[in-house]
Amino acid sequence: SPDPASQLGMLAKRPGAWRNSPARAAMPGSVAAHIDAMGARALSNLAACMERWCRSWSYDEVAAALDEVLARIGAVRGPDVEMMLARMGGFGLGTAPDVGPDLSAYDGLLGGDAA
Repeated sequence: SPDPASQLGMLAKRPGAWRNSPARAAMPGSVAAHIDAMGARALSNLAACMERWCRSWSYDEVAAALDEVLARIGAVRGPDVEMMLARMGGFGLGTAPDVGPDLSAYDGLLGGDAA
């Protein structure tokens, strides 16, 4: 079967081909349904973004990021997907945030309680 990422440039130019594309077939069902409901211009813009993201990440990683963003905020916006891709690729979703340095000495100097 053709690589779904190879179809994204064509889909950006012809968004009407989305429903029968390998890219749609390889997308998680919830994301495919969300994209199905988009207008032609929004779908074209998303396909162009996906093509750009697939230069750095695999199609499966892009699809997983789209799915995660859609589940968390109920929409698919480019900056959110890019941030999710960076997080997933950097240190993962299940990693606890770094607690950072101990700033209690500064709290004492400023007369405040430790946060």
